[in-house]
Amino acid sequence: MQKKWFKLLSWITLILAIIVAVFTSSNSFAYWLQILGDEKDINVEVSIGEWINTVKVIVDTNQSDDFESYYIEIELGESIGQDAYDDLPANPNPRTFTGVDHSAYTFDNWYLEDGTIFSPSMSITKNTVIYPSWETALFNYNKASTHYNIAKPASVTYSGDLYIPGWRYKGLEINSVSGMSYLDVDALAIGDGIKSMPYQAFRGTQASSLYLGEGLVTIGSQAFLDAPITGSLTLPSTLVTIDSHAFKGSSFDGTLDLTNATNLVTIGVSSFENVKFIGDLYIGPNVETIGQLAFSSGLFDGTLDLTEAVNLRIIGNQAFNKTLFIGEVYIGSKVEEIRYGAFNSTKITTLNLEDASSLISIGSVAFQNTPLETLIMPINSSLEVISAQSFQNTNLSGYLIIPSTVHTINGVSFSGTKITEFYIPISVTTITGNMFPSNKATIRYEGSSVPPGWAANWNSHNHTVIFDAEP
Repeated sequence: MQKKWFKLLSWITLILAIIVAVFTSSNSFAYWLQILGDEKDINVEVSIGEWINTVKVIVDTNQSDDFESYYIEIELGESIGQDAYDDLPANPNPRTFTGVDHSAYTFDNWYLEDGTIFSPSMSITKNTVIYPSWETALFNYNKASTHYNIAKPASVTYSGDLYIPGWRYKGLEINSVSGMSYLDVDALAIGDGIKSMPYQAFRGTQASSLYLGEGLVTIGSQAFLDAPITGSLTLPSTLVTIDSHAFKGSSFDGTLDLTNATNLVTIGVSSFENVKFIGDLYIGPNVETIGQLAFSSGLFDGTLDLTEAVNLRIIGNQAFNKTLFIGEVYIGSKVEEIRYGAFNSTKITTLNLEDASSLISIGSVAFQNTPLETLIMPINSSLEVISAQSFQNTNLSGYLIIPSTVHTINGVSFSGTKITEFYIPISVTTITGNMFPSNKATIRYEGSSVPPGWAANWNSHNHTVIFDAEP
């Protein structure tokens, strides 16, 4: 009992020592405590680093490149005073970027992040950032509760390069930009810091290029619908959601770079449909859904890289339909559905399902009319349904083993291929029509007789059938 009380008293002493050290002017201390263990002594050293009773007023430089970052260090609870305030950069220009006309901006004041004007007499109790702010007639700043939204004034006509600033206005962040549809400009840049592009924000806007800044989280539905914007497009690392029809019908003719968009989760329905991007396409690690017609009819003529799309679950209807992707497509372990026509009429030659352990269904015409030569089935399969015409008119040949988890194969799923031998496990209880090619093939079936769920015309080409077969 005495030993326990001694330990408790020792810990209380240690805690009190720390409290005393923190609230005194000493810079550091070391406290040695000996605790009596069950069988041996234990030495514990507790060292508190330098106690700083000062705070910093940080002069923000993300808004301007007229001065280098610096801070003013003061005692806790003190103000910076008039002299330090007078030494702040005088009338700084906003940050330089293509399309920024400094003459269109007038320096207003220094602000705190809550929108309060900074004063030299303010008592500072924590590290504090102050932000420069400017007034301009180029944009309307509409205040919400904790941020501003930017819109185009009705009386303003833009020409040449256009930069829409994302720097803070009166200390508050810029949440969105809207009302910019059907502009006619040269280079269009959406500044760092702007968080969202709402519905039809830039619909029909014409530009020679588009820059989307860091900080952007959401590109809303139809934000750039039918926008005659050319060149390539790079999406920022902060982007999470691309809503439906976001870029559908726009005129990009370069590459689409998603390499930095590692936080992207959703690629919405028809988001890039009929956009003539070329080259390769990389899909990142956090994408969960690729929506219906997302990239359909694009001119991508390189490879589709899904190797790092480790959270991808759904590849939507006709998601990559009529693109020109070549080579191998790898499907990861979390993909559950490859839906109707997902890769129909592409140029891919290899489908690698080896790690696709969650894949349940392959939709109708999913790989129809592709030059597919190699199909690697899942090792640890969950595949249940191979739908109608899913591999029709491909270049598959040789021997194909259907996984033992499949229970349904719909009609003409492998017609028009050159496969010469199939292995059908006893798990397949339903075949809705003649799934096999017209060329002579051997059907190896694990069961002893044809199941009642197989259609009457399941073997209309009179292929050789071997019952009680093994793979």
